[in-house]
Amino acid sequence: MSLPAFDGWGVVPASLDDVVTRYRDEVCLGLATGRELDGATGYVDPLDGRDQLTAWRAVAFRYADGSLSLALLGDSASLAGAPRLAVPVMAVNQDRSLARTEDGEVLQLGEPGRGEPPKRHLLALIVELHRRGLGHALGIVALA
Repeated sequence: MSLPAFDGWGVVPASLDDVVTRYRDEVCLGLATGRELDGATGYVDPLDGRDQLTAWRAVAFRYADGSLSLALLGDSASLAGAPRLAVPVMAVNQDRSLARTEDGEVLQLGEPGRGEPPKRHLLALIVELHRRGLGHALGIVALA
């Protein structure tokens, strides 16, 4: 676990692994592996696409019981390039660059990002998880 940096927003995690500060024995976050992403392969109707994510990364929520939840984190075309978290992802069609969330929303996947998400994506992830009421339950770092 690396030390987080202070940058005007307060203490911002340096990586996905640093987002969970409590309950690390129960859940950890990281970039999804190819195998984890392949496990979500499924049919996605291209006619339902409403938003496009660029510089996206697949994020894996790995739980101690062996379960897994996937999310997509990237820049949203419908939000003028602002970061967006789409969770949970139920199906991914990598051949057609499409993904479907649990609520049926279809996302077009533009160019993927490389490596750990930038801080603005990490901030969006943290804010959205707290907004959904999951921040405390998952032991997600609180922003000052």
